[in-house]
Amino acid sequence: MEVKVGERVQAVDELGRWANGKVAAVGDDFVTVHFPGWDEDFDVTLQVSAQRSKIRRPVDSFVGKNIHILPKNRIF
Repeated sequence: MEVKVGERVQAVDELGRWANGKVAAVGDDFVTVHFPGWDEDFDVTLQVSAQRSKIRRPVDSFVGKNIHILPKNRIF
């Protein structure tokens, strides 16, 4: 997932919970997420290889988009 500085995301915090945050920094092999309302000491820095499971777009970012949900039993 590609992200930009300032983009809203959800990330896994130090306690393993999903929390709303903003991308504070992006490097070649890391992304740092800041959680608004918390001191910068609580920011998390994720290695690119760990991003897939520890960072995601907020659910409300899909509002108004065309999302197609297929039935469970659909075979392709």
